[in-house]
Amino acid sequence: MLQNKMKDKSTKTFKKIKIAIKINLKYFKK
Repeated sequence: MLQNKMKDKSTKTFKKIKIAIKINLKYFKK
């Protein structure tokens, strides 16, 4: 159960990082 919570937390963090990369790419393309 604790391992599952950690996995969920890392998945959310990964999604945030992916979104941040997409935003950064938009700015770099300008």
